[in-house]
Amino acid sequence: MKEKVNFMSNIVVVGGFGRMGKSICSLLDSIDNLNLVAIVDRVNNENIKGVEFKTDLKSVNSSYDIVVDFTPVDSMMENLKLVSILGKKFISGTTGLSSDQIGEMKKLSSKTSIFYSTNFSTGIYILNKLVDLTTKMADESFDIEVVEMHHNGKTDAPSGTAKTILNTIHSARKDLFEKHGRFGNNAKRLKNEIGVHTLRGGDVIGDHKVIFSGVGENIEISHRAVTRDLFSKGVIKAIRFIENIDKFGLYGMDDLFLGSLD
Repeated sequence: MKEKVNFMSNIVVVGGFGRMGKSICSLLDSIDNLNLVAIVDRVNNENIKGVEFKTDLKSVNSSYDIVVDFTPVDSMMENLKLVSILGKKFISGTTGLSSDQIGEMKKLSSKTSIFYSTNFSTGIYILNKLVDLTTKMADESFDIEVVEMHHNGKTDAPSGTAKTILNTIHSARKDLFEKHGRFGNNAKRLKNEIGVHTLRGGDVIGDHKVIFSGVGENIEISHRAVTRDLFSKGVIKAIRFIENIDKFGLYGMDDLFLGSLD
């Protein structure tokens, strides 16, 4: 049964035949008044009745309101530039952006409404808030380690979600620095170090764990994604959020969740 809603938006999914794209397109098909009008991808893996297919965003003929993009960084940034010129709204969860690219995204948000998050999971959002609280409450005797694992096809490391977690830790503790990996005969842990470890293998959707290791006790905060649908459902929430936004700007999960509590 389709979800009953009060709004109408035409959606283009860029990277519609990728892991996230397929999940988002499938979910869109089950929701009234969210219309998937076009898929943009390099290869047309399947024909979907009533949905336009193009290999680049600028060739899309259908009228659309919102672009959802989970393509690699360079193509996502090019699509964002086009969308900002056209005045359309934009949602992305692409990871691996540099600080300069984040800066560019912020500049482009003066021309359109952008929703960006490295992870659309409710659980990860809660994990991040718990990490913030724990980092502030735990004294300096607690060592912090961040461990993440994803499927063997993921290209960026550490994951965008891990970077978000690390940013949260740094915001709470300005004196800490990151140590990525640990090996060799002189690998003793240093004071104020955050150990960061990246694992890749199989078809793991996403595992994240933050360990606060003290004297005689450990605190572990972890999250495991068991289906990609949970991210797609988060994207739908982002669509619902941004279609109601009438101000240009860069929005994220804080805006989504804090807005829902009003």
